[in-house]
Amino acid sequence: MVLKIIWSEFAENQLDEIYEYYQKKASPRIAKKLLKGIINEPKKLIKTPQIGQEEELLKQREIHYRYLVYKNY
Repeated sequence: MVLKIIWSEFAENQLDEIYEYYQKKASPRIAKKLLKGIINEPKKLIKTPQIGQEEELLKQREIHYRYLVYKNY
């Protein structure tokens, strides 16, 4: 089975907003680093999909959807 990361349009818009916020409140460097971390985190699901929480609202679908919560330390 080939796994694939899918970013919704809503998620992509949120990434833009996150970047803009941190660019203004911190710096472009910090905003870029944070966005890079958020974008790279789901790639872990390709190797180990069971680490992601199963999406409750999509359980009835044939395709299984999972998600991760990203924390920047």
